[in-house]
Amino acid sequence: MNATLNILSIQNGWVFSVNTSNEYFRGPFFYVTTCISYSCYILILIQLSRMRHAVIFPSKFLVALAYCLPIIATIFQFLYLEDSYITSSIATTLLLYYLTVQEATFDFDLPTKARNRIAFERILTIAEQRGQELAFILFDMNNLKGVNDTWGHHEGDHLLLSLAELLNKAFSPDGNVFGIGGDEFSVIIPRAKKGKMQVKMEQFELKLLEANAKLAHPIVADRAMYRHKAMRKESNLF
Repeated sequence: MNATLNILSIQNGWVFSVNTSNEYFRGPFFYVTTCISYSCYILILIQLSRMRHAVIFPSKFLVALAYCLPIIATIFQFLYLEDSYITSSIATTLLLYYLTVQEATFDFDLPTKARNRIAFERILTIAEQRGQELAFILFDMNNLKGVNDTWGHHEGDHLLLSLAELLNKAFSPDGNVFGIGGDEFSVIIPRAKKGKMQVKMEQFELKLLEANAKLAHPIVADRAMYRHKAMRKESNLF
């Protein structure tokens, strides 16, 4: 709608017009396009809020910049008629979005939407540097090789994706899910939220039973729990 109104505005000045002296004037429908833009911003914000537990945010800072920049530019456009801030801010927003996507490819296994081994090692390093205590659970899918050999890797990949989704649903937002290699996953929970570990495990087991009732090849996952108390050597277990 905004694009159509602006294109038509070239002929009729609905949104803006420029006179022979090269002066910029707002048209009668200028605020319509602005309201449409802000409605989109609000809808996006609502959707992000609803999906905050399921969608990956590689960098909250970059995502915030990409979201806020066009809004800030629109505000400045109201204040300063002679300057155009929206076009340059959109270009910068696209650049920030590109950087966010690139960061996601480094820190996440995109097919399973779980953080990768690099991100896992980074969390352990940060915990060591800050003296933080972490609790984490290892999950090992037992039947993956048999499924791959019998039914093909496509079915095995589907099982990995299903397990990652179950872990994300059960442990988010308190815990982060990592794919640490092959058929192994790890969930890290800060010490402050360690008391929720048992409840989260029960949620996961319930969701696993529900999922296995629908899957052609049930997921069989062993688990083991370790404590990381600012001691890097424990990560050698993996």
